[in-house]
Amino acid sequence: MQNVDIKSVVKDGKLRVPYNPKTLQGFLDLKDLAEVASEVILNPANHNLATYELVGENTTLESVAQMPIIHQFRGLSDTRCELVPRDKLLESGMVHLKVQGPDMREGLGRMLYYYDRRGIPGNSNTIRWLLGRSATTWEGFIQREAWMY
Repeated sequence: MQNVDIKSVVKDGKLRVPYNPKTLQGFLDLKDLAEVASEVILNPANHNLATYELVGENTTLESVAQMPIIHQFRGLSDTRCELVPRDKLLESGMVHLKVQGPDMREGLGRMLYYYDRRGIPGNSNTIRWLLGRSATTWEGFIQREAWMY
């Protein structure tokens, strides 16, 4: 979830995306991930040899852009997704890592191609079992984050 610039979405009404905003994706709030990591680190015997697929909420970025809570913060209802061409992605400021060399560029391109075509949805039961509650939803994430802007 933190890879979406909520501040920019609320301010400009544009959710900039580097892949098809209509493709179903699985998202996870980093605070939920940190809570699970803490549990696993502090109680390693309970998680010995375990492998966890962690997914919070399955949705499309197009659906996120149209959430009423974003419109509530903006005072408008015209939030939309804006596709950023892959060849302009590195210059757009959307990538939060330093992509060095052709291998990293190729890897990023392949990952985004996969997101564009297939997405990365998953089952949210595991995160719910580990947290003892449902994962943070997009609405909850936006409610927590957007008031700061």
